[in-house]
Amino acid sequence: MICSQCPQSNTTLVWWTHEKTGHGGRDATIPWAKTRGVQLSVKDIQTRITQCETCQLLKRHPYLDQLVVWQINYVGPLPSN
Repeated sequence: MICSQCPQSNTTLVWWTHEKTGHGGRDATIPWAKTRGVQLSVKDIQTRITQCETCQLLKRHPYLDQLVVWQINYVGPLPSN
């Protein structure tokens, strides 16, 4: 069980919550946590986001507004007849 009053546990909980939201930032992390009853401060969430290497790389990406996700499903080999 994670104690939300313990500093180390709270750091782990913020990290976990941020990862679960898919690096969605503050505006995704706060509602996600609230709907699941996870008590986190906005300050802790913001601190985690500023420490997240993935978020910082995405923030500086010059083509972020043009980012498109491609998915390819491979099926095969297919029969020749």
